[in-house]
Amino acid sequence: MPLAHRICFLFFLSVFVAGCNRGLPKSSVQFREWQQLLLQRYEGESIARVDLSADGNWLLAANTHHILRLWEMAQPDQPRLYGVSGALANAVFLGDPSELMIANQNGLVQLWDYQLHDKTFEYHFPEGAGHAIADAPGRYLAYGGYVYDRQGAGMLGEPAVHAVQSALSMSMQPSVLTAGYHDGALILRDLTTGKTNRWLGPQALTAATISTDGKYVIAGNRDGHGYLWHVPAQEPVRQWNMPGRVLTIEVASTCKWFVVVTDAGFDLYQFNPFALRARVKLKVAVRSVDVSRQWIAFGDDGGNVHVWQSSDGSCLWKRNIASSPITSIRLLADQSYIAAGSYSGDVAVFRLKTP
Repeated sequence: MPLAHRICFLFFLSVFVAGCNRGLPKSSVQFREWQQLLLQRYEGESIARVDLSADGNWLLAANTHHILRLWEMAQPDQPRLYGVSGALANAVFLGDPSELMIANQNGLVQLWDYQLHDKTFEYHFPEGAGHAIADAPGRYLAYGGYVYDRQGAGMLGEPAVHAVQSALSMSMQPSVLTAGYHDGALILRDLTTGKTNRWLGPQALTAATISTDGKYVIAGNRDGHGYLWHVPAQEPVRQWNMPGRVLTIEVASTCKWFVVVTDAGFDLYQFNPFALRARVKLKVAVRSVDVSRQWIAFGDDGGNVHVWQSSDGSCLWKRNIASSPITSIRLLADQSYIAAGSYSGDVAVFRLKTP
């Protein structure tokens, strides 16, 4: 095919797939059908966080106006309301589900039963923070640079100190990784042995994460530099450049691949051997992202929800749910449900239609 004809073909293909990856063979694009279970707008609100229980039966959506809604998907028109004191740091289901964690930015962390009937735990950390996570059983709670052990009923050691924290993540080992924005440091704490590793990057870090198996640490900065560590190596084993500021990094539950979102699009990488699978350039910025075993779900600034294939970076599905950015997105590990929330107060849930 002449070069001019190929260019025209790729242009019209990119229009057909409505923003999906351009230049891939047409056969690689296998669209999926999703059934809409919920699409509701709450005027005057902005959704900060959505999450789905592991069985897909429960949905939560927390907004920036200190209100958390909880839906049982069997009755999606009857949400329960809960007031959150202070700005939200995180709200997430733990277990399958067994508990629900709600944390604000003023130091308060609460655990409830997943139906919000009974509060099972409450702790006020000495300082406020913008990041809060927990392991799946709910034993370890990481808040800013602090870690609380519910089984031991106390905090573990001294806090990991950053001027401004840019990332907080946890592996199943369990280990806690915290990254600093201004100081460019990564601090990895092994919660079993108590050992702490500290790495200092050359520049401020905008994103970082640890794989769930605790073997890999990935970080990136505002200049598009990427770093990969093999735990417990003291220096990165790989450094590379990407086309834009690194916004966020997510590792697949299989720990075989990861995605790096930049302000130019996103890159797909595999760990072993390390390789770039696909580089997808997008015209609309990615605002939120989540991954499963094989898929990547992200929301963009145009109010669109996407699902992409991790093997080649092809687009499987796209749906517009809002006229504003998608601020939070959640894709279940078994890939059966996807939930999203927008800056303009839209909440949506879709279920994968099985053949």
